[in-house]
Amino acid sequence: MEYKAIKRLLIRIVQPIIRARLRNKLFFLMLCMLAFADVRRHAAIYRVIRPVRPLDEPFSTRCQEPQVDAPRENAAIVMLARNKDVEGALWTVTNLEKSFNRWFHYPIVFLNNEPWSPQFIETMTAAASGDVKFGVIDRSMWDWPSWIDRGKARAGMESRKRAGVLYSGVGNTSYHHMCRFNSGYC
Repeated sequence: MEYKAIKRLLIRIVQPIIRARLRNKLFFLMLCMLAFADVRRHAAIYRVIRPVRPLDEPFSTRCQEPQVDAPRENAAIVMLARNKDVEGALWTVTNLEKSFNRWFHYPIVFLNNEPWSPQFIETMTAAASGDVKFGVIDRSMWDWPSWIDRGKARAGMESRKRAGVLYSGVGNTSYHHMCRFNSGYC
């Protein structure tokens, strides 16, 4: 704020006090003077000098095409999905293709714990620009390990559900298996 703007603001604050002929107008006047002095002090301490020219010129003013002939990693895009997730998976792949993979054509690998439906395979193959692979995760890698006491595990999930922990109930067993697979096998 400039000095003149601050002065106008303080005059607008002080004038009604004087007009109302309050008993404590001297107190309010002193308070306003202190506020004015504080604003001036802050303005002096934190004054920022505007540069004559912009310091950093932009390197580009629009989106640039990526260098597709440059060396790149030997990689694949991996997605865990279920047959019923076809719409969400299609949205994800379409978005990925539009913003990245249309230039690089990385293969996409879909993993599921059940056999894939023909509709899912058809839809994802048509949406991807690179190779598409569909894998089924072995039960030994997806389900409960043999050494887990399932009763204790279910009781623990239910206690966390009662405590309000998101995705913790027995109804989310598939979600727990997916988290376990992601943390141990991927």
